Amino acid sequence: MSHPMPTIIDKIILNQVDGTQSLDLGVLNTSRGAGGRGSLSLARDNGGSFAVLSSEGFAGGTPASFIGLSMTATNAPSVQHLAGDSVQVGGSLEEGVGVFGEITLFADPETGQIYHGATIGPAGTYPDALPGSIHGSWEHTQILVSIDLQAFYDNVQRLYFGKDTQQ
Repeated sequence: MSHPMPTIIDKIILNQVDGTQSLDLGVLNTSRGAGGRGSLSLARDNGGSFAVLSSEGFAGGTPASFIGLSMTATNAPSVQHLAGDSVQVGGSLEEGVGVFGEITLFADPETGQIYHGATIGPAGTYPDALPGSIHGSWEHTQILVSIDLQAFYDNVQRLYFGKDTQQ
């Protein structure tokens, strides 16, 4: 009798995502019209890879400050494609507890292929803040660490169980 864990890992962790998804802890500040942004993200792709990303950049727009968690989804084929330069445009609607969102564009430096993504997260109203905001930004993203869980899983299956998962 085979153990159900490989099937669970395969279905839940390795093949649920089309493109990339990330959970981001970030900050964006345009309180003086011009400012900066930065984030630390945990990203995954449909190939079974996970990566920790660090991003920093410049922003401009109506006065606003955000800090907190957001989620991003892109059409990039792997987490490796998330590294490099990108541009964002977005904004928020804030009455009490609101929503923050943006669209991201970035290119593969080797092929020139353009990818896009969307980010959404909660936004709060700050003292003397406008009830909404718009911004544009540029940022550079680097991969701090990554792991290919599909390759790890395949190697464990092959080395310890004598199974070839690439059939």
